[in-house]
Amino acid sequence: MATIARAAGHEIKEEYLIDLIERDQVKQGIYSSMYTDAKNGRPMEVDVSILTFSLLPELCVSPLNTQVIVSGPLRKAKELGVKTPTLETINALVSAINWRVSQPKL
Repeated sequence: MATIARAAGHEIKEEYLIDLIERDQVKQGIYSSMYTDAKNGRPMEVDVSILTFSLLPELCVSPLNTQVIVSGPLRKAKELGVKTPTLETINALVSAINWRVSQPKL
C-alpha cells in the first residue's frame, strides 16, 4: 500500500509504517472483521482499514465499498504502473475465501 501511495505522490514515512505494524493490537492477536467473518463462515464484511484510508483516501468513498481494502488499491497500482504481486495474491485468496463462505451449505 505504501508503494502505491508513494507512486500517487503521497509522502509516507517509514516510522509511520513501523508504528502500524508494531501496534499492541497486532501483537496481541486482535483480528480484522474480515478474518472473524471468514472464520465464522459469514461473507466478509469489509471495513475501511486505517492504513488504506490514510494512504489513499480517494479510494475510500464508502465504508460499505467491498473493494476498498484490496481491489481499489490494485486498480490504482495498475493505473500508476506499480507492480503488486503480493497484493494481487491477497486479492485472489480473499476473493476465493469470500466466495466459499458465501455459498449455501448443503
